[in-house]
Amino acid sequence: MNKDVVFPDEEKKKWIEWNLNKIPLLRGKKIVRKKFPLSMDHAHCEFCWEKFGNGGDLDDRYCVDKTNIWICEDCYDIFNEYFHWQIEQPEA
Repeated sequence: MNKDVVFPDEEKKKWIEWNLNKIPLLRGKKIVRKKFPLSMDHAHCEFCWEKFGNGGDLDDRYCVDKTNIWICEDCYDIFNEYFHWQIEQPEA
């Protein structure tokens, strides 16, 4: 972890450290920014558990290519520097 990161509180520090444990699974993966599909009921952000879809909003989200792993805008901004995701264009 970058030692220069300043955490506003201990809980946020624990949350970020817990999520950084996902690096081996998600590092360098292709990420697609797309609308949440209406065919799905709902999903949660892999990192913060924000709900989107049925009962949440349907704005664009990031999805790990060819999976059902979704990432919200805020978590993408926080974790991209650690995970080195590759943005791909959605399939037409």
